[in-house]
Amino acid sequence: MGKKFLPDSKNDNHTSLWMNDATALTCLSRKERFFLDQIFWLYRIIIKFLFFFFSLLVELAWVFIFVFFLTNSFLSFLPSLKGLFIVVHYASLVSLSDFGFLCRFSISLSESNSPL
Repeated sequence: MGKKFLPDSKNDNHTSLWMNDATALTCLSRKERFFLDQIFWLYRIIIKFLFFFFSLLVELAWVFIFVFFLTNSFLSFLPSLKGLFIVVHYASLVSLSDFGFLCRFSISLSESNSPL
């Protein structure tokens, strides 16, 4: 464990003893922790963008299909669209579940009591 200082004029409360123990247990310097923190936030931003972009593509696919239905131009090749409906349906379910996971994950990160 870390160094324990005896109470004197500099360290006369128990929090300073605890803080010395906590800082001695860390393995990374402040600069290394800052670098890892930046990498983590960059990773979060990229992942959020990718999930948002994927969800947007799925929603645009649904809009494209509904426009097809409204214009009645789908009647000539309806059997070939059957597979497309299945793919878009499962893609939308996956994107919504990923989006929900991402929201829960970001909320849990924002509620942490980390000093960083």
